[in-house]
Amino acid sequence: MKKNPASPDNDTRTSEVDARLAAIVENSDDAILSEDLDGIITSWNGGAERIFGYSASEAVGRSISILMPPDSLDDMPGILDVVERGSTLDRIETMRVRKDGVRIIVSVTISPIRDRSGKVIGASKIARDITAQKKAQQDLRDSEERFRSTFEQAAVGIAHVGVDGRWLRVNERLCGILGYSREELLSSDFGSVTHPDDLALDWQNVRSLLAGESETFSMEKRYIVKGGGTVWANLTVSLVRGENDEPKYFISVVEDISGRKVAEKAMARQADLLNQAQEPILVWELGGGIIYWNRAAEELYGYSREEAIGRRSHELLKTVQPLPSKEFEASVEENGNWQGELKHTTKDGRVIIVESRHKVVRDDDRLLVLESNRDVTARKRVERQLSEMNLTLEKRVDERTKQLHLANKELEAFAYSVSHDLRAPLRSIDGFGQILLREYTGKVIDEAGERYIHKMSAAASRMASLIQDLLNLSKVSRAELKKQRIDMGELAHIVMDDLQGHSPERKADLKIADHLMVNADPRLLRVALDNLLGNAWKFTGKREVAEIEFGSRTTKNSTVYFVRDNGAGFSMEHAGNLFGPFQRLHGDSEFEGTGIGLAIVQRVIHKHGGTISAEAEVDRGATFYFTLS
Repeated sequence: MKKNPASPDNDTRTSEVDARLAAIVENSDDAILSEDLDGIITSWNGGAERIFGYSASEAVGRSISILMPPDSLDDMPGILDVVERGSTLDRIETMRVRKDGVRIIVSVTISPIRDRSGKVIGASKIARDITAQKKAQQDLRDSEERFRSTFEQAAVGIAHVGVDGRWLRVNERLCGILGYSREELLSSDFGSVTHPDDLALDWQNVRSLLAGESETFSMEKRYIVKGGGTVWANLTVSLVRGENDEPKYFISVVEDISGRKVAEKAMARQADLLNQAQEPILVWELGGGIIYWNRAAEELYGYSREEAIGRRSHELLKTVQPLPSKEFEASVEENGNWQGELKHTTKDGRVIIVESRHKVVRDDDRLLVLESNRDVTARKRVERQLSEMNLTLEKRVDERTKQLHLANKELEAFAYSVSHDLRAPLRSIDGFGQILLREYTGKVIDEAGERYIHKMSAAASRMASLIQDLLNLSKVSRAELKKQRIDMGELAHIVMDDLQGHSPERKADLKIADHLMVNADPRLLRVALDNLLGNAWKFTGKREVAEIEFGSRTTKNSTVYFVRDNGAGFSMEHAGNLFGPFQRLHGDSEFEGTGIGLAIVQRVIHKHGGTISAEAEVDRGATFYFTLS
């Protein structure tokens, strides 16, 4: 039994189909819209809103011209005429304008809309945004054009070669290098134009690429040019693989190096001549390494040719130049030549002075420096010695004069000592001896007698100390300097250890700098530190905690060493007499001593070409400063 077409079931089914179609239209990624024959928009789906930026409420009822660039408005009547005649325009690519003013490229299909009688009453449009697609296509075309341009206009030969060795594509430069036309090469393979002596190695490298053992290779090889000659070339090859890693073809870059090979051959002949030269000669590339090293260079510097080639000369020889390396090379390049003195270090560590001459030579696209050197170390040593002798002669005369003057003053002081300081203890010994003889002859010596004898002994002991200090001063004056590298910090630790060993009960805060390396006579310097640190130890004897520091500070011209303490100090009014023999700023009742120690220190410092000075305050300690040449 057939159902009535106009039954409620049919109406329901039709409504469902219409609803599904409406949902499909609304959710389509494409813009689907309609307009009447006057160009007024009558419907607008979600895709149109996404592509053009207008909502349905903004678009419906407005002219379709809102989507057209100003320069395309004249096309609209013609399009509507075609549609009104019942024709369909399929996938027209045209320009449209979004709401935000951005132009986009769309592919549009325009179809007529008919009423129930078949009359065209409007047009439906399905538009797809193909802006990104068109840009990708244009980018691909541009890339292909750039590749073609690069491939054909390259300054080197470029080819695509099949995995069987046949030429697939060649550029004009490669044809020019080999002398064959493009058609001749494309009908052959690379083996047919490769020199027989180079073919085996070429195929070995190709097999290595195909096996995945390497990604690229380079080699120098000979090609057989049309007509039978040969040309030297530098060949660089890489393998292009497909999506499944299967080998597709090779890219070969061929650089003509015939000119360089000719130059190298000529250089080899010249190198043979240079190898006979008596002077060391080397050739190096500006900004690069050594490319030539003659026999005389091997003999002078100790490096073989194999050890030198490829090394940068200033690094190999530790060159001391008048400018930093980059600036020096730039100066040589700018002026084309340079001559002067350089310092080089040989393989065995000797530092030598050479008279050097540099000449810049152009070799194709390279700048080379021809450097010849003459060892003048011995001559410069003699010249330096003569110069130093001449420069120091007047100074030495002046020093000798000062030493003589000082010796005379010491002799005067010694005479004064003999007449006063040494004679006084002797008088004491004599006086107290007479008393003993006169009053204690034949008697038992009582307490007073013992006191007299003690005074005699003390006076005699002081006389012995004075005599010993005078002998020490005399020894220092006559001693010959024997300098060596020593650590004064270590020497100071030894001195202080001895002093503390004799007075273990004393508390002391010692600050002694480490690694005070000097070039000095260790024996004389020990004498000086014995006296300086001994004085610091002595004059801090009344402090609960002795504070003694030995260190250094660097000034603009020299290094100054110092010994500082928190002891008794002294008045700077008497500082002028501080370093004279027998000059004492404290009495025997306060601190024992002979007054010779600082005179000895001054003599040691002067013998080392240095100076010594002091600063102090009464009861606030003292600091002694000295320098060494």
